[in-house]
Amino acid sequence: MVGPLAIIAPAAGQVWNAGTNQLVQWANRFVMNPPVATVSIEISRNNLPFVALAPGRLNNGLCFVPAGPAAVLAQLRIRCDGAPNFFAESGVFSVQ
Repeated sequence: MVGPLAIIAPAAGQVWNAGTNQLVQWANRFVMNPPVATVSIEISRNNLPFVALAPGRLNNGLCFVPAGPAAVLAQLRIRCDGAPNFFAESGVFSVQ
């Protein structure tokens, strides 16, 4: 189920440099009254299952995360901690 979040960055086709910190940015459609205080950021690398990248982050629309190892096909998911069925997924990007 898709909910109150929309990923702004990374954009589809973007390239992250492995081993660096990268900006993740999202829009909260309930700006005046966020549905949950924290979100968890997960990553899928090369079509493997999503795993935790930055759990329990403030639902304020941005944070920096480690890019980690290289991946030809990477995708992020931001999931509401208080409502795990509400999430947003990024387009496919790469880590080089």
